[in-house]
Amino acid sequence: MSTVQADIVIARPPEVIFSWLGDLARHRQFVPDGWIDYRVTTPQASGKGARARFRAHWIRGDAPLEVEIVEIEHPDRLVQRSTKGEITLTWTLARQGGGTRVALQTEYAQSDGLLGRLLSPLVTSSRLRGDCQQTLERLKALCEGSER
Repeated sequence: MSTVQADIVIARPPEVIFSWLGDLARHRQFVPDGWIDYRVTTPQASGKGARARFRAHWIRGDAPLEVEIVEIEHPDRLVQRSTKGEITLTWTLARQGGGTRVALQTEYAQSDGLLGRLLSPLVTSSRLRGDCQQTLERLKALCEGSER
């Protein structure tokens, strides 16, 4: 597995940010552009076991993914894992000054074969790092514009 991480400081307490992260129905408002047709697939949109499905648009085409909330430590940590185990998203929240530092760590399986192992650090890591940053910036705009 390879890992990329990005973080941002949001001028809101962890509880406010966690209300966005813990509700998969709200994720469609801040997921990156390359995540297409994002939708919740379980009756509940929050809590352990909640799932969402989307297509991740990549250079080689679209890849269907379904992620599930597998760990919750309110309001400090939330972990989502793809149902096939190829990607894990770990959200970590820590108070910082009058706000919260939000870190998004993405662990992913490298492509098979020599070419995949050579290109993965360059192409996939770069793309995922950009996706993480875009997600965090969108989350920041939503949280800081929200009174909730």
